[in-house]
Amino acid sequence: MGKSNTELLQNSTNYWNFYEHSLELKEAAFEIWPLFEKIIKEGKVETRYLENGLFHVFLNTIAVSIENLIKGRIMWKYQEEGQKFDNLCEIIKKWKGSHKILKLAEENSISFTEIEKELIKELEPYMVWAGRFRLPIHKDEILNELKKSEHGRFAESDFQIISKLFKRMEIEMGIMIK
Repeated sequence: MGKSNTELLQNSTNYWNFYEHSLELKEAAFEIWPLFEKIIKEGKVETRYLENGLFHVFLNTIAVSIENLIKGRIMWKYQEEGQKFDNLCEIIKKWKGSHKILKLAEENSISFTEIEKELIKELEPYMVWAGRFRLPIHKDEILNELKKSEHGRFAESDFQIISKLFKRMEIEMGIMIK
């Protein structure tokens, strides 16, 4: 039996594995969001469990997608510089922790626009594990998330920011995806 995608990623020092995983997760997250919006707007859910569950699945999925995109970009940089690692543990030791993505990117001379930084900072807690972090409790709070209120997180423009971030990193790594 072959190795799972998770096993390949956990043992890989190849940037492409991280990039491909990030793309898979981004595509899945972009499909989850409309389902979440539909369920919230229709108001057919009797408990908030499905609403909160989908909300967290979305946030965790898009956060881990961005985390893997950036890690893949850093690993691509290492490859371009001729740095070689036998396994991912060596890279993680070099990184001195691996979930503080903005710090990790800065240490590896990967830059972001201010709006990208804001979005990544908001998503960093979900890169570790979404289940331990704040949840909207009431339906009106969830609806506010859809509107991106002053304390909200996601709006249509965030999807555009993520898409542009992916496109820029793909160009930097010489990846041509149609």
